[in-house]
Amino acid sequence: MALPLSLLGMLMRPKKKYQVPLVETVKQSLQDLSIILADDEDIDVDSAMLAIHTLFLTIWTTSWMPQKDNTIPCVTQRCLALRSLRADRSFNHPNTISPEISRLEYPIRLTFLRQIHILATTKYKGNFDLARIEMQPWFTEKVHSPFNTLRSLKHRASAITYNTRSLPRSVWTDRTTWSSMLYKGNSITMGQIQQVFANLEDITCAQWENKVLCGLSIRVDYTSIADDLTNTDVGYSFLTDPRNTMFHSRDRLALAILQDPKLRAHFTIPATDGEGIIWSRPAMQEWLINYSQFSGYQATRTEMLAGAPGRSTELHAMNYCNTPTRTSRNLLALDKYISVMRMYTKTGAITGVDKLIPHGLDAVTADLTIQDLAIARPFAELAVNTCYSNNNKIKHLYKFQLFVNHTKSFEAADLTDIMKRLTLPVLGFGVGINPWCHIHVNFNRKLCPMVDHILEQAEVDTTNIIQYGHGHKVHHGTYGLSHDSLLGLPEDILPEFMDVSTGWQVKGKVVPGQFKYHFNFTNECMLILSFRWYASTIQSSKIPHVPAAATTFSTTSHTINLSSWLHH
Repeated sequence: MALPLSLLGMLMRPKKKYQVPLVETVKQSLQDLSIILADDEDIDVDSAMLAIHTLFLTIWTTSWMPQKDNTIPCVTQRCLALRSLRADRSFNHPNTISPEISRLEYPIRLTFLRQIHILATTKYKGNFDLARIEMQPWFTEKVHSPFNTLRSLKHRASAITYNTRSLPRSVWTDRTTWSSMLYKGNSITMGQIQQVFANLEDITCAQWENKVLCGLSIRVDYTSIADDLTNTDVGYSFLTDPRNTMFHSRDRLALAILQDPKLRAHFTIPATDGEGIIWSRPAMQEWLINYSQFSGYQATRTEMLAGAPGRSTELHAMNYCNTPTRTSRNLLALDKYISVMRMYTKTGAITGVDKLIPHGLDAVTADLTIQDLAIARPFAELAVNTCYSNNNKIKHLYKFQLFVNHTKSFEAADLTDIMKRLTLPVLGFGVGINPWCHIHVNFNRKLCPMVDHILEQAEVDTTNIIQYGHGHKVHHGTYGLSHDSLLGLPEDILPEFMDVSTGWQVKGKVVPGQFKYHFNFTNECMLILSFRWYASTIQSSKIPHVPAAATTFSTTSHTINLSSWLHH
């Protein structure tokens, strides 16, 4: 929504020197919107939305013709040009312009989609084909329109980007073990990355135990999870599968809170009629904020530890169960793995076909995800019903989405903020989503090479590359470039995507996703440190002998045999 808002701001903001020439129809639509928004205290939202729609429709159904004194008459193109200006008066590189244009194309298409519905109901007596025919020239290429101009600019920017070899962002300083490099001149080592993972694990577990579970010892034990991958029923996930009886109770946390006198006093207040108690709205709001922080940590762990980072937009919109409009859920139990299934690739809009791109979660993230959805999410839905009883949008968010940010979905900026807070103390500089993708490509390419088999003759993308959500040309020509980046391998079959994720987890010294045992986090410090040490031994060809007494740890829920994991 940033680009449409920028366009509105450019048109409505009072100007001193810089003027934007407008045609009369756009001037009139802009004036109508300004009149509606003039009364700040009593704005008719429906009228304002209709006025904004009319303004955008007028802009994008106008044939803007260049003039001698106005070479950029199209206000959309002018807005794009102004957004690409840098502080030093230069323009951004074409590789940053192409995504901007893509973000503009979707609001344009949505505007025409809404107009088609309006025309179908008001002009064509429900005939959507006639409404589409009337609007189609304005969102079709090769027809003079703002949309066609943007598409032409995008093709030009893409051509320049593909034919321009990017200079290296990274230079390897360790060319033997590939454990250190310079990223934009900043030193970064694999040991520092491992420390970031360790810190993220600590704060995630602490947030779960102290803020989400409120210090209570609650856990759902499981030995295996049944998941029907072909089931497309609305609401289905492995949590609702009748074979997984351990997940069917949805009131564990609520009952535990009510049974604890201190927590009961904090979370409840006397009912207004003097009979019984009701949930305290402020306490529920506070808990939802804490829960959203935990959810953000989990999203960050998924982004950084589940193999290659994909598109963050898709990550934030993942559903853990089937919905009425999306019957392919994103959270799956694949044998010994808990996997998030991504489907987006840059070629999807061209081919019209999504790809199944599974990312295997590490053991801690996987177990916390299961505990979250089985214990905390039902209580979160109760809290939402208490605090936002009339807001169906928020209820839908908590009912279906895997990650929730209080009253909305996460955005890329939210994840970037979390990642920067984690990496700044360790690396000395903050690493967001985009730099992390480049850093991960470099380390993953050298530390986790795989010999893959060809799945499709026409594809030459490896499982590593496909997890990033782009093709091999973009991967090798743009991401993670160093003076040694020349390797390219073919795509492989579905199970090896799990091996890609697991390989990265082992190198990061976290418990890999195929670990079948699960543990209580009450004494996680000792356990996690032990797991990290054992994970580091996987890197050597020989696993050292470990005394039997050192391979078994007791927790409140399980006895964990580390030797069975090491030799699995």
